[in-house]
Amino acid sequence: MIELKARVMRAGAPRRGGFTLAEVLVVMGIITVLIGILFPVLSLVRQHAVQAKCASNLRQIGMGLEMYNQVNRHLPLAADGAGLAEALAEIKSGTPKLLVCPADDSGGYSYRMNAGFAGLPKSSGNPGDVLASESAARHRGKSNVLFFDGHVSGQ
Repeated sequence: MIELKARVMRAGAPRRGGFTLAEVLVVMGIITVLIGILFPVLSLVRQHAVQAKCASNLRQIGMGLEMYNQVNRHLPLAADGAGLAEALAEIKSGTPKLLVCPADDSGGYSYRMNAGFAGLPKSSGNPGDVLASESAARHRGKSNVLFFDGHVSGQ
């Protein structure tokens, strides 16, 4: 009799072979919320990476301008993007990709030198003076700026 009672209890116990519809919907809702939080964060991280690449380009342009100054004893005469490209190519510094911001889709050069210092020796500027900058504000309404002392910041 005891054996029969044990069989009946096992047979009447609910079997859990899968998930209920409510459990599946709750999990799907949680995943949707997490994805909704994740996409804006990833977009912001991507924007920061592009801005950092742009700042790196400007730092390298600053190093190229310093080398140009050491060789020629003055900064390049042309301040626009094409003149800057020619000056950096003259000393074998830089590549065409270096002169284009990753956020720029116009196809032209993205950076220009401060025309007020074109042709002058680099010693004529103060550390806080702008040596080169982007030609437009591409990074959340800001543009990167290269200063005479070599640092780059967003303005």
